[in-house]
Amino acid sequence: PDEHILETQLLTFKGADNETFLLVSVACNHDVLTNIFTSSRVDLYVFEGEGAGLSLFHSTRMDGLVTAAAGFKGKLLMGVNGYMRTYELGIKQLLKKGEYKHQYGVITSIRISNDRVYMGDSRNSVHLLRYKDGELTELADDVLPRFLSSFDLLDHHTVALVDKFGNFSILRIPPDSEQELSEDFMTYKFKWENGYLNGAPVKFDQLCAYYFQTLQTSIQKVTFISSQEDVLLMGDMHGSIRLMIPFEFKAELDFFKHLELYLRLPQDGYPFLTDRDHLSFRSYHASSRGVIDGNLCEQFIDLNETNQGLIAQNLDRTKGEIIKKLEDFRFKII
Repeated sequence: PDEHILETQLLTFKGADNETFLLVSVACNHDVLTNIFTSSRVDLYVFEGEGAGLSLFHSTRMDGLVTAAAGFKGKLLMGVNGYMRTYELGIKQLLKKGEYKHQYGVITSIRISNDRVYMGDSRNSVHLLRYKDGELTELADDVLPRFLSSFDLLDHHTVALVDKFGNFSILRIPPDSEQELSEDFMTYKFKWENGYLNGAPVKFDQLCAYYFQTLQTSIQKVTFISSQEDVLLMGDMHGSIRLMIPFEFKAELDFFKHLELYLRLPQDGYPFLTDRDHLSFRSYHASSRGVIDGNLCEQFIDLNETNQGLIAQNLDRTKGEIIKKLEDFRFKII
């Protein structure tokens, strides 16, 4: 049959002597446009010869497509047909232990942070769930139905995501809701049934918003070995790779923020460096905030000497100092 892989994941199970398994979700005769398939299964492989080979441990037939999976406290969390399910390792197949009864769209990815489960929905942004006493409970969601393509955790409270329309966002759990998130299940069940904006009782705060124009297919937090810098690495559908670098010092942020502000203004001989109003472009879907456009800042080098001198005078810097600052920041992680 025509088979293709939907998800792969390395994980360990409780009671399996810390042995590492490779999970492979397989769909047979799957039509992506109509989402029709003949069968679906999950294969578990074990490593042989210190990783030199693989052998099939067992296969489990599924009643839906497994689009996301993650190991969690010796168990397995999987997104099946929009439902979050919990599985344990069995002798002949995976054993279903629980299911969260709320159906989402297409669960694209699952991230784990302590007792929190962050789940990405292809049509409804990111959701935060908690696993306690064998049950999953939704604690927080987003106010906007973002068409998510990828997301990753920045810390225990914060996620960075990109959607199918070229938007980049950073969302965080509000600090004043931490006490609510630690309440017992029955309290949350009551709040959820009453509903708040037709969803979870807590809503994510949007810290950053930015428009890239092209579809970003992936986003991941990585650390460069040479500089020990934490950055966000993104890839888009055209094969380009982007880096989002956090500012360490307020002085750096102020410098680039003011440089971007002056470069947004029409220059002598340059009506607009981007051929249109820059702020309107970067705010195409949502108001741009919390992100400095590095490509626009580097356009300072291409300006004529008159415009460079005016901007340098407004920044109380010399042209050489601004160019040196741009070069230092560009090669910061190289």
